[in-house]
Amino acid sequence: MQKKPPNKDGYYKKSFVLGFENGKQKRVVVYGKSEREAQAKLLEKRLEYEQGKLIVNKNTSFGVWAEKWVEIYKKPKLEHNSYERYKAIIRLYFGLIQGMKISEIKPINLQELLNTHAGESHSNVKKIYLTLKQIFRQALIEGLIINDPMPGVSMPQTTIGERRALSDTERKGIFAVAKNHRAGTWVMFMLCCGLRRGETIPLTWSDIDLVKKNSFYNQSCNIHWKPCAC
Repeated sequence: MQKKPPNKDGYYKKSFVLGFENGKQKRVVVYGKSEREAQAKLLEKRLEYEQGKLIVNKNTSFGVWAEKWVEIYKKPKLEHNSYERYKAIIRLYFGLIQGMKISEIKPINLQELLNTHAGESHSNVKKIYLTLKQIFRQALIEGLIINDPMPGVSMPQTTIGERRALSDTERKGIFAVAKNHRAGTWVMFMLCCGLRRGETIPLTWSDIDLVKKNSFYNQSCNIHWKPCAC
């Protein structure tokens, strides 16, 4: 049974988000006399977007360009988590310049943005800085800007944290909570094997030896690994 057209003129509407401009989503919208036609037009526009054919110029906002940049130049090369981190940086940290035209952004605008993160984690601010650097370098290559503003921008004062080993009290607390927590086995796996979160994500049960007890039983952690019932 054919769905009721979403507007009074009898046309089906489809859209996808191109980016952000002036703090609002900028969408590509297509219409069709049938849902199939509208979907076909949408797929065509998406393909044009992915191939870089949708027009961008000096009047394009930073937000729109940044979204296009991450989709065209980063997504095909990165693991999903890395790609999502770039998207999060663009969404969360560039509010001061999202709606500005890419061609009108000056070093002072970028320095002001970075200065709002003074005193924060060095690694996090560095990621923001390097993301900006990549975005504007590609904008220069594309001819969207005449001069790259990033050489005139510097990192603000940041905080470099120190890592330390867990205390015996902290370890006992983690062990106690992990026994009944839904993510307890995962947390204990990272702790006892010295793995980071990102290193555990690609693992499957085939990577784990469930037969040899010595491979799985850790005396210091006093845990025995077994498949979950999920």
